[in-house]
Amino acid sequence: MNRRRKSPQSATSLEMSPEQDERARERRYLITMGIRMGCFALAVFIYPYGWHTAVLAIGAVFLPWIAVVAANVRSTVQVDRAVAPQAEAIGGTPEPAPAVDDEIVLSESPADAAGRADAAAERADADDTGGASGPA
Repeated sequence: MNRRRKSPQSATSLEMSPEQDERARERRYLITMGIRMGCFALAVFIYPYGWHTAVLAIGAVFLPWIAVVAANVRSTVQVDRAVAPQAEAIGGTPEPAPAVDDEIVLSESPADAAGRADAAAERADADDTGGASGPA
């Protein structure tokens, strides 16, 4: 069987959610109906009547139909493949980090090492005696 392997969907290339699509369609409808109301008002209030009045009246009559048809059309944007977020955000593939040649060297003197060993031995003795120090 020849199955086409799909890559995981990236959040940057997802389709519009149903809620976003509905809001966009409502916005288109309201804008178109607002234009229709403007056409109607201008057709009534502009005097003397002339060819412009007829154009505005035709707009007031046919814009409700156009608004309903446009509002009922769902978004048809289809995503063919996922887009990597980094590639979309910066316009290409990220560059590798530069190599670091600096070297950190820690050194200690024998006296420091002996002091730490003595402190560790004292802690171990205190743990063995139950943490109590001094006469009981």
